[in-house]
Amino acid sequence: MAQVRLGNAHAAEEASRRAVRLAEASEERLWGSYAKWALGYVLWAHGDRQEGTALTRAALEILRGFNDYTGTAIALEVFTWITASQGDHERAAQLLGAAHALTRHSGIRDIEARPDSTYARHRARCEEVAISALGPAGYEKALAEGARHDSPARAIALALDTSTGADSGRTAPAATAPCPLSRRERQVAALVAEGMTNRQIAAQLVLSPRTVDGHMDSIMTKLGCSRRTQVATWWAANQVPTP
Repeated sequence: MAQVRLGNAHAAEEASRRAVRLAEASEERLWGSYAKWALGYVLWAHGDRQEGTALTRAALEILRGFNDYTGTAIALEVFTWITASQGDHERAAQLLGAAHALTRHSGIRDIEARPDSTYARHRARCEEVAISALGPAGYEKALAEGARHDSPARAIALALDTSTGADSGRTAPAATAPCPLSRRERQVAALVAEGMTNRQIAAQLVLSPRTVDGHMDSIMTKLGCSRRTQVATWWAANQVPTP
């Protein structure tokens, strides 16, 4: 995030990816979630909307297992900007309300404290488009609804649309999520499930070992996995035809 503030997007991405790899290698989940939302923000802010969104969502999924007000508030803030950029203005306003509630509870300095910061500009843009779409009254109403989600668990449920009927007043329709892996990543995951090492996979697919290492990093990031066995388990439950 320091590299982002300095305007060094390439260095920020490089550092974030390294942090994700280190967290996964040591099976560190909490700080790994921080690394994922940081990388998600960097990618999203610089045009890779799909992977940026997937990483930020994965960070929130991990944070579901912790009662971390500070980490959840900041990851939620990033996810809110992403939500607004996708045109879901009411949900974005609700998420802002939840982020405000978590920030107040934790006593952390507000992410928008410096009005000239990159983060403050994203927040201002998010608020601007939400108010424009909902109107001032609608925006305030959505903000107040979101503020009721004043714990990390409830805020994450709101963000990932897993609120209970008591929280949301409605039951979200079931949907089949698209496979987050690319064609090549699906091939690699299938071979991991067969018990192959990265070098064996490289030989099988006629790729360099370094390329396969990169695909594995991406697969684990997208799936929120920290071990190869988790990738194999995911593949067994979600086999996708690989042309």
